Amino acid sequence: MGLNRNLDDLQPLFKKIIIYIIEQAKEKYNIDLKVNETKRSQEIQTAYFAQGRQSLIIVNQLREKAGLYTINDKDNQKTITRVENINTEVSHGAGLACDVVPNGNWSSSPLDWAVIGKCVVLANGKFVNELREFKGKVIWGGNWSKFTDKPHIELEKGV
Repeated sequence: MGLNRNLDDLQPLFKKIIIYIIEQAKEKYNIDLKVNETKRSQEIQTAYFAQGRQSLIIVNQLREKAGLYTINDKDNQKTITRVENINTEVSHGAGLACDVVPNGNWSSSPLDWAVIGKCVVLANGKFVNELREFKGKVIWGGNWSKFTDKPHIELEKGV
């Protein structure tokens, strides 16, 4: 099992947008991005939700069951999601969210992460007509105030 990186599991418009964002990061900023996760299973979401809330033993049991690598005590001191249950109505469960990371270096510089935000702005401009028809917009988790999620890009519907 493990992480799903299949772009075909994303909503079709969102797939085009993610490809565009990755291309723009390379063309305009010379930063290689890669898809880290697309559509997420409930098993993975359960493991993510337990992190920072349950003991390390329980968290790692859940992570192993979901096909994820185990973590250490330091990593288990922080929560990484606010959502306990995945469903087909929201973000990762519906193919409306994708996590992208700088290729080869997860802890990349703030500049690398900022490029994702800049490319999201470009995507909102490039796909303005399709997004208007979809009644949505592309948002970047790096702009969230309460829970920053720099790899997260989402097609928010109903705006």
